[in-house]
Amino acid sequence: MTFLRSSAAAFALLHAFLLTPAPALATDTEELWTLGFGLNWSYLGTEERTADGSANDVFIDASGIGATVTGGYGINANMAIRGEASLTQHDTDNPDIEVIFTTAALEGLWIARDMETFRPYVMGGVACYSLESRETRFEFETTGYGILAGGGFYYFFSDNFALDASIRGDFINWDTIKARVGDGGGTTLEASAPIDESGSVAKISAGAAWWF
Repeated sequence: MTFLRSSAAAFALLHAFLLTPAPALATDTEELWTLGFGLNWSYLGTEERTADGSANDVFIDASGIGATVTGGYGINANMAIRGEASLTQHDTDNPDIEVIFTTAALEGLWIARDMETFRPYVMGGVACYSLESRETRFEFETTGYGILAGGGFYYFFSDNFALDASIRGDFINWDTIKARVGDGGGTTLEASAPIDESGSVAKISAGAAWWF
């Protein structure tokens, strides 16, 4: 009987503990600046290698890992704007050539659940993009612009420090292609031409954010 009473009391205490809400942090982002650093994983919509491809073609690995820096401002309790700069390295089937994918974006965020520890958000924005190959004497760059949309969340560990994680899609209009060739003697020849190609990128990011 004593064991049953003790078990019932322990269960009641555990039940009460689980049902008691955790204290919310004062995570109001209104009129606060934010600065964030993190890692990202990007998946480019690249072409697959085909049997009839030229021997001179270079094929880019679709997935790559890189770094992201963000900075922004909380307009009100639920709205924020931020800028993002990211860089991702993608390998190719040529060991002498690597490709760097860079993004400079302006994002608008709607952040839900004011004054809570877990604050999900949705975002949209515009961005400029660059896809550049690097080799000793030859450089190839494609640039463009586009829009992005996605969502994520802030998880606050204190009033000002949070985990920032997001997933989004970027839809790109590539409009310019450039090529630069060095002759080894300090002279560089450059040529550019307009193009009209579309592309897409999926990106997952995770990092730390400070609100101050």
